[in-house]
Formats: sequence, C-alpha cells, structure tokens
Amino acid sequence: ERALLRTGRPLPQGTTLLELERRFAGQPGAREYVRALADRRFGAGGAGPTSAQRRALRRALASGLGLRGWIRALWAVPPRPLQ
Repeated sequence: ERALLRTGRPLPQGTTLLELERRFAGQPGAREYVRALADRRFGAGGAGPTSAQRRALRRALASGLGLRGWIRALWAVPPRPLQ
C-alpha cells in the first residue's frame, strides 16, 4: 500500500491483497510478489518475495512515469528490504 502511494498510485480504502494480485494480472512478477507477501502474511508459508519479484514490482510501479517514476519506485521498493 505504501509503495503504491509513494509512486502516486493510491489505492481505494479496503483494497485486499487479492485485489492487488488482480491489478497486477498483466505483470506476472509483480503479481507473484503480492502472492508471496500474502502467503507469508497469512500462514501459507514461504520465505516472502524474492529479489526478482521485488524488481518486477518496482518496474510495474515505475511503468509510464518516466525518470521521476523510477526514482519514486526505488524509494517505494528499495533493492533490499529495509531492516
């Protein structure tokens, strides 16, 4: 949610992870990122999103926003998760 907001793509209140998966249907890596996040959060197991999935989400968030969008996407989804 925060990553979308930081890239100027706010979500309607109450948006679910399943709805986010659907939103990224045309971008498999970003969709897989959301699925991995949901699996980890809701107990289906897994280690969480991979680096490749993070990159895919970052690309999806920056898509169509030019250089400024790429910078905002890096801020929103850094290459490594913040500790």
